[in-house]
Amino acid sequence: MKRKQTMLISLGKYLAFAFLLGYLFSFIMYQGYWYLVIDGLKMIPWYSWILGFFIVFIFTLLIHELGHLIAFLVQGVKIRALYLFIFVFYHSKKGWKFKIQPKLWYLIGGFVVPDLPKVDDESTYQKLVIKFSKALITAPIVTIAFMILIDLTFLLSTYVRASSLFLGWLFISALFTSLISLVYIKTFSLSNKSFYGDFVAYKKIKQDLVFQVIQIVQYQQFSLSEDTTTNPFLYQKLSSIIEQTELNTSLFHQILLMQYIEYVVYEHMPSMDSITEKLDKYPKNHLYRTLEGLSLLYDFAAYQYTLGHVEKAYQIIDMNAKKASQKIDVKQRNYLDLKFKHILNLSYHEEELDQEHIALGKEELFEAILDLHKLQKESHQPLPFQQWLCEVNLEIESEENKNTIQG
Repeated sequence: MKRKQTMLISLGKYLAFAFLLGYLFSFIMYQGYWYLVIDGLKMIPWYSWILGFFIVFIFTLLIHELGHLIAFLVQGVKIRALYLFIFVFYHSKKGWKFKIQPKLWYLIGGFVVPDLPKVDDESTYQKLVIKFSKALITAPIVTIAFMILIDLTFLLSTYVRASSLFLGWLFISALFTSLISLVYIKTFSLSNKSFYGDFVAYKKIKQDLVFQVIQIVQYQQFSLSEDTTTNPFLYQKLSSIIEQTELNTSLFHQILLMQYIEYVVYEHMPSMDSITEKLDKYPKNHLYRTLEGLSLLYDFAAYQYTLGHVEKAYQIIDMNAKKASQKIDVKQRNYLDLKFKHILNLSYHEEELDQEHIALGKEELFEAILDLHKLQKESHQPLPFQQWLCEVNLEIESEENKNTIQG
């Protein structure tokens, strides 16, 4: 029922927009303004439409992302990077730099990476959540406002009878801006297991504790500032949320657990018995089907090893190799297997691991702002050695007992 109601509301919005567009077009035609536009379009070469589409696409994308960026800046949050299609503007310790990454063509969009400040208490954390929510909602508002502005500019220009060539170019700009913006507006309300549109993300970050902490922990890794208080606070926050959350098999809950495990294993935070119990009970069969799930299972092994449960850790590694889905890229499966055998001191593969960078997930997105090869090499460092002991009872019979038995 709710889905049907949502579909009807969406249909109503599109019908209202189509009616308004039709009315304005009829007005332009009736008043004779359209002939000026037609004359202008005839002056524009056909290939200019292709060029115009690309320019408008980049410009509307820039306007949208600037909405996020300026909202962060106004609230006192610095910016680490701005992604626009294949173009990356990023801030390093040496200043702002520019890079073109052709492999990012599949983004067909962009995003902003904030440089988060120190987060060491609940008040600062909650204020940062509010800043995130405002930055998320600002960009859609800017996109819609820009579309309306361009369309009104076109209508006013036709009304005052601007030059035909100018009207032709303005028509192309308004047409493509409206079409691209409508696509953006549609995506704002879309979501799947790994993607949330701006409207959905805005609602989630205001209401969903898991989504809040994941965003802040993930973006914290891009911060250029260093402090010793943020990680301990975020670890406590993360642990508290896990304890009060009924865990499910969604991707965001998997990421939540991975973040907790990484704090314990690599940042040497103390493990919590209540969370360890939750990890033991967490359903694992579905995790073998995806790369994210398989990565979490290997993290489970590292977690058990850190707790001193060496045999259990090795059993998990063995089970992962046997049950991992063949749909997962073979290079990624082999890399995870070798990496965790190496860092858990089961067998050593340093030379093989350092030969080639294997991307797990969407790491390549952040190639400009993170040294992925250095980080991956650091992740190959074996964990502190844990003793693997088992009791062996040896009973030696005395000569007297042997003679008694033989007698």
